[in-house]
Amino acid sequence: MRLAIMLAGLIAPALILTACSGGNETKTSAAPPAPTETPEQVVRRLYAMEHAPSTPTEMQSLFTSDLAAALVPATGRSAIDWDYRFDERDAVPSNYSFTFRPRSRLTSRVVVHFQNRSVADSMFYDLCLRQDGQWRIRDIVDPDSGGVSIRPIMHLDIVRAADCPSAVPAAAVGN
Repeated sequence: MRLAIMLAGLIAPALILTACSGGNETKTSAAPPAPTETPEQVVRRLYAMEHAPSTPTEMQSLFTSDLAAALVPATGRSAIDWDYRFDERDAVPSNYSFTFRPRSRLTSRVVVHFQNRSVADSMFYDLCLRQDGQWRIRDIVDPDSGGVSIRPIMHLDIVRAADCPSAVPAAAVGN
């Protein structure tokens, strides 16, 4: 009898607590998926293309949504008339090297060194880790032009700290 009373004393509060909470269990947020590519692999893929990317699929796989939409708006034509990978219209690049520089858990920089017509050049790519676990290019900086970011040229705000504009539907990036 005492055992039954003790068990009832333990079970009743648990039942009341469950009833008051609606039976919902506290859910823990899952960690973002592991990235399928490193920041360096994303930039290497950009440089492996014969021409600067222009399709929504290419743009979304490389850039943050805001930068992709600015580089190739819904018109499908590039918003700039030079190849931003080389900061020139008719580049003849060779001898690439890539240097990965982590900045934080959520941001990194990849520096691309190359020769363009036998002249040494480089470009900086700032990447961020999106909530879906994928690295995307959020800024392109030309160190030879005083560290000029492409974002103001594209009429975009400078991103700060771990900001990483999220994905948008393909229709918003262009056709």
